[in-house]
Amino acid sequence: MAISAAIITVCSWICLPGAVPYTFQTFGVFLAAALFGAKKSTLAVLIYILLGVVGLPVFAGGRGGLGTILGESGGYIMAFLPASYLCGRICENSPENKKKQLFGMALGLGICYFLGTFWAYAFYLKGGGVAAFGTLLGRFVLPFILPDMAKIIIAQVVAQKLKKTI
Repeated sequence: MAISAAIITVCSWICLPGAVPYTFQTFGVFLAAALFGAKKSTLAVLIYILLGVVGLPVFAGGRGGLGTILGESGGYIMAFLPASYLCGRICENSPENKKKQLFGMALGLGICYFLGTFWAYAFYLKGGGVAAFGTLLGRFVLPFILPDMAKIIIAQVVAQKLKKTI
């Protein structure tokens, strides 16, 4: 689980700049879920989040601290918990079924998008700002769909290869 938390951390540091940076965090989350199942991957994600909350620079761009979690993108990080559990549960129940594993990862990604976008929406409302939900989808979801689908496919392939050697 510590190794999984470290992998997620390293994946968060792989960052392509943009208005909202592209990271590989979801790759790390889904790889852990596919390799270790629901409970262990969720615990790894919890360790990752707690390391960030106490201030270690484990989040995207080397950020850390409670402020990151409480900020506009914190919901995406928190959504890794239910996403890893659900994805891990599906993967452990279908160890040889690639389509079900990909479905589980896509479902987990949907959870991340859903919870993260609502968190961002609430963040803007709480701050007295106005943000159309469609605008948030255009900023936080739509640009990431294709890269995230690629990360899911790569995570599933890597997990299958690693399972054979673990």
